[in-house]
Amino acid sequence: MINPGELKHRISFYTTAETVDNEGFKSASQVLLFTTKCKILENKKKDPTKSATKSIDSKKVTMTIVIRYTDSIDIHCIADFQGKKFRVETIEDIDYENRFLKVDLIDG
Repeated sequence: MINPGELKHRISFYTTAETVDNEGFKSASQVLLFTTKCKILENKKKDPTKSATKSIDSKKVTMTIVIRYTDSIDIHCIADFQGKKFRVETIEDIDYENRFLKVDLIDG
């Protein structure tokens, strides 16, 4: 069970929207969906991986957070937490009660 008082970290979610400028060209931009409070369940770094050129890629940061239930986010959203951008990797409805979501985020 999640205590709503534990949701104390600010996080914003963005989606990509396609707009058309005055000359008719399409462009993509980030649009703010909402800002909410979250609880951090886990924050860790994945081991570095080697690329095809045998160089070591940087470590990826992964986070697992809990937010209040919303149906407006999906895996195409970008999360902004303390100035860092994260991709939404998975979304899980905790206990299938439509009260809280467990969201896995990955750096990048």
